Amino acid sequence: MRRSDGSAGQRHDLSEIQIDSGRVRLLESDVGEATVSPDGQWVARRCRQPACGPYGWLVGPVGRPNVARLLTVAPTPAEVKRYAEEVRAGRGVSPNFPRTAHVSWRAPAIAPPYVSLAAVELGGLMPGETVFFDPRWLDQHGQPIQPSVVAAYATEPDIANLDSAGHVLWRRRTSSASRFVFSAGGWRADTTVWTGPDSLGRELLPLDEQRRVIREAMRRWSTTGSKR
Repeated sequence: MRRSDGSAGQRHDLSEIQIDSGRVRLLESDVGEATVSPDGQWVARRCRQPACGPYGWLVGPVGRPNVARLLTVAPTPAEVKRYAEEVRAGRGVSPNFPRTAHVSWRAPAIAPPYVSLAAVELGGLMPGETVFFDPRWLDQHGQPIQPSVVAAYATEPDIANLDSAGHVLWRRRTSSASRFVFSAGGWRADTTVWTGPDSLGRELLPLDEQRRVIREAMRRWSTTGSKR
């Protein structure tokens, strides 16, 4: 909402402002008393037609006043009825009866953060070290989050397993591929595939060797399922 002061008095215009560029686009001019919804999509403006009375508000999408609908806002149905009776009887309105009504928008519900992704980092690749996985949990906005319950396991523990620190413990002495699952709360899970070791115990296999063992593992997984 922008307020303009001129010789004719104050005027309220409804405009869209681009924060990054400062560009202003006029949506509606001279809207009178109005309030915009928190998401910027709807506007409620006081109806200025005499037939609307002191409780009439027009509610509709921003920039489209022609499709706005009339909303009568009043304290209670009983008070509205009493107001109408007093007006018809010509007695005026009781001093304690609200003379007007205002409209405000309910604050939008803010969704609590939840685990959306596990970004699994790999470590221990230097000679003499043991490979380990370090899952970093992210929420729906890409921000770090710590789940209350975290689980990690290997789908084929007879080939490779994980210890409590996330280190990979190979059960076979031949080059193999294994899958490791990291889950948060038992519902959000991400699977990582790792290959190793070679005949010398090194876990960084040559690229051709990695492709070969992964192809073999995929054939094994397609026939045995996710767990062995």
